[in-house]
Amino acid sequence: MADLKKISDLDPISLPYAGTEVIELDDGISASWKISINDLLNKLGERGTQSIPNSANSVTITFNVAESDTNYYPTCTLENTTLFGTPSIYGFVISAKTTTGFTVTFSGSMDRSDYVLNWSTVR
Repeated sequence: MADLKKISDLDPISLPYAGTEVIELDDGISASWKISINDLLNKLGERGTQSIPNSANSVTITFNVAESDTNYYPTCTLENTTLFGTPSIYGFVISAKTTTGFTVTFSGSMDRSDYVLNWSTVR
């Protein structure tokens, strides 16, 4: 059996990706889990960076490998790559999800072409 650890003492970077880990939650309850490298990789999904053209009000991300269903969670950040002048601030939403990708819609049209969408998916 693995050593018992308090959850507050765990470093997320050093958690094992294979085997069994036992932790003691802060209220004294114990928990354990087992995850394989393949399971971990399947949960991480794809990631990438998509350029956003000037005047675009949305961008569609297309996966290299289709997902089996739409029960994945896309996460995105909007980055200004040149920081020339004061960048505009745009809100955005995931406006569509399919097994082959997803679409992000911005709160307005991009005012220049130095923005990229950094994205990833997890299950």
